[in-house]
Amino acid sequence: MDYLSAIASLLVLLLLGGGSIFIGYMALSEATLPGLPVWKRPALPSFTWEQIRNQVMVATVLIGAIAIVVVALNNRSLKGEQGDPGAPGPQGAAGTPATALRTLVSSSCAKDGCPLACEASETLITALCVNGSGTRLTDTLLVDHGLLTAKCGASSSRLIVACAPK
Repeated sequence: MDYLSAIASLLVLLLLGGGSIFIGYMALSEATLPGLPVWKRPALPSFTWEQIRNQVMVATVLIGAIAIVVVALNNRSLKGEQGDPGAPGPQGAAGTPATALRTLVSSSCAKDGCPLACEASETLITALCVNGSGTRLTDTLLVDHGLLTAKCGASSSRLIVACAPK
């Protein structure tokens, strides 16, 4: 598709270039030349159909030749084989250490909803309520003494909370 944009820009250049030559010729023919009376201005040439046909044929052949050259230059099968891989680069800098998640488990849900909270230096990531039929995310999050606390209902058997360092 790159060659189509190249051909289109080439056609625009040809049309604008030919148009500017024609406009320049018209401006020159309208100008009064020193020493020539106005009635002796140069006249525009008149072309015969044979001359016009020859000009169109030459332009078509030139545009076709340019299109073939562009297609040949963009053809990927004309490229050579891939070279050998280069030498490996230097060792990169060490990355930041991975954060360790801390998991808390409470199994006193039948009595008090098994509230759990992370420490002040941690962030609560997730809280899961586990019962006999499955596991679900907790729907009770409370702020208690500035800490986010998760609770489960009485039907849950335990609460699992994941905490990550801030």
